[in-house]
Amino acid sequence: MIKWDNDWTKELKDINYDCWLRLAECRNKPKDIKIMFKLMYKYNFNRSKEACLDRIATWVCDWNNQPELFDYIESNYDIIINS
Repeated sequence: MIKWDNDWTKELKDINYDCWLRLAECRNKPKDIKIMFKLMYKYNFNRSKEACLDRIATWVCDWNNQPELFDYIESNYDIIINS
């Protein structure tokens, strides 16, 4: 089993501190999803884009208890994947 590389969060902190802080405080905004998705995919290029977006959805909607973001992710899935 290949482990996920979560070092993308370190780069997120460097390039978009506000987004990183919202992730750490479990208060992300819809606009953060694309930013985090792109970085996660950059660090986990051995995974599919879909797997990375699904992990972002799990991370923010489940682990960070922000289920309100699920509708945004679901309705913009193809747009995010192709960004």
